[in-house]
Amino acid sequence: SREGKDRVKGAKKDGGTELNLSDIDMSKFSKQVLKFKHLVVLDLSRNHLLAVPDWIGKLQDLEDLNLSHNEIPFLPASIVRCSDLKGLNLEDNELVELPATISTLQHLVSLNIGTNRIPSLPQDFGSLKQLTTLDYSHNELDEIPKEVWQLTNLQTLIIAGNRLKEYPPQLENMKDLRTLDLSMNELTELSFTIGNLTKLENLKVNANSLELLPKRFEELVNLQDLSLDGNRLNDLSTFDLGKLTALQHLSMERNQLTHFHPGLGTLTLLRTLNLSSNLLEEFPKQIGWIAKNMRRLNISDNKLVVLPGEITMLSVSCDVDISANPLTYPFDCLYDNGPPQYTDAMRPYVKAYYKNCRAQGEGLAGSIAGIGTQFSIEAYDFRGEHRVNGKDKFSAVLRKKPVEDDFLADMDEWTQKVIVKDNEDGSYHAFYNCKVSGHMIVDVMEDGQHIPGSPFPCYIAPGETCAKECAVAGAGLQNPVTGKPVEFTLYARDRFGNNADRGNDPFTVAVVGGSNPTPVVIDNENGSYAISFVPGWPGEYICSISLLGEHIAGSPLKLTITGDAASASPLPAAAASAPTL
Repeated sequence: SREGKDRVKGAKKDGGTELNLSDIDMSKFSKQVLKFKHLVVLDLSRNHLLAVPDWIGKLQDLEDLNLSHNEIPFLPASIVRCSDLKGLNLEDNELVELPATISTLQHLVSLNIGTNRIPSLPQDFGSLKQLTTLDYSHNELDEIPKEVWQLTNLQTLIIAGNRLKEYPPQLENMKDLRTLDLSMNELTELSFTIGNLTKLENLKVNANSLELLPKRFEELVNLQDLSLDGNRLNDLSTFDLGKLTALQHLSMERNQLTHFHPGLGTLTLLRTLNLSSNLLEEFPKQIGWIAKNMRRLNISDNKLVVLPGEITMLSVSCDVDISANPLTYPFDCLYDNGPPQYTDAMRPYVKAYYKNCRAQGEGLAGSIAGIGTQFSIEAYDFRGEHRVNGKDKFSAVLRKKPVEDDFLADMDEWTQKVIVKDNEDGSYHAFYNCKVSGHMIVDVMEDGQHIPGSPFPCYIAPGETCAKECAVAGAGLQNPVTGKPVEFTLYARDRFGNNADRGNDPFTVAVVGGSNPTPVVIDNENGSYAISFVPGWPGEYICSISLLGEHIAGSPLKLTITGDAASASPLPAAAASAPTL
């Protein structure tokens, strides 16, 4: 054609290393190409070529050959004489196989065989160790040929538009992958092994039947572009979206999401977010936290009645689409006059930002078991302004401080919910009455995120010592004999059974019987007391222990003192058993 001749002339003038004869209605190769003895780049795409001549092998300097969008049924074996070939594009032809000798193209870096009908690959295909990009899409594959998984240096793998029903397990070994496209298959789930692809930067799994994403999806920390359009996703709580902090583009349109993950607030690099055509009933306030870099937000065609006030924090340069939602006033006209501005009128709709909130009060330091205490919470929004109304999602929990090296620390952890009262003016009062003593932690959170200072360390001191809850224990109560000290320990406890943490309780100890010995009581100043006496001769002895005139549990103790250990009477089990500390 005239255009083809003009392009040939132009290529000669430019040095003859690049020739573009694409889209000129060619039906066969022209030998004019052979005049370019040092041709490096040849583009014959978008023509009507029915064959590739054997003389193609004479273009031995060729590095990039584009034959895409033609009608070529096979490649000649002579293609392997183009030994410097680095890029070969055969997309959208009529190929049913590749020449067996293609594995000799050891410099090949990129190969596109998409939109053909190639069910299998040559046996030595896996020896193309320089190959980093492979497009094997739209080939009607039920499974990926095993030779693909031998290409362990692949960085880009496109296997979209096939008939895969299961996530290929061999993918877990392709650890250099940066780009993976699994779109337009028949996948219902992704394997947890996808977490092995930690170098992945671009992932597309559009037009499948995914409902959930695996927990290990959050390990794809280098992911920058994620597209999951046209699936059946209805719940994102199975993984922590907030860990994908490298994300710049996220699209999940045409799914079944009713809520979006609050982890959105940590995706500070995000530029585009498309959640159109879902079932969203609310949208997270965290959109305002990442407003700085956002350039496009599409939440059209959902079920949103209200929007977070934080949406007004988006830049005026951010393209926002909220159409086709049943929005109520003032959100239904929010964008009528261009991007909305943050004003005092919007303050009631801008919620608390956990990093700006504050808590104070004696309840954060601790209390005494059985005595109620409180603390206050002040809510501030993302801009640092005090909230003017309530309905923020504050919660607080009291829990025991973990003990280092305690392998049971995570089992049946004791917690007590703290009552948080909304004053509906941006302030909150928190109350608790703890009956368990010890070192504790108070978690104060807004919408699941710890506010500054949380978790707060606190100490719940035991209450006043209660005689009925005190107990004694010690080996000296077992088989006591004449002339040897009877030694045991008294443990002070409050009315809830908490061990006392200090001494100075006015216990009275008396021993009657036998030699009427005088007991010795030593205050250990930690809530325990060492008691001892020496019986002078055998017989029945009664040891009375009381606090302010009230006997402790098990008092008085009856002890039978013998002349030797062999003839001593056993102590009743109730008195001899050790208390729970």
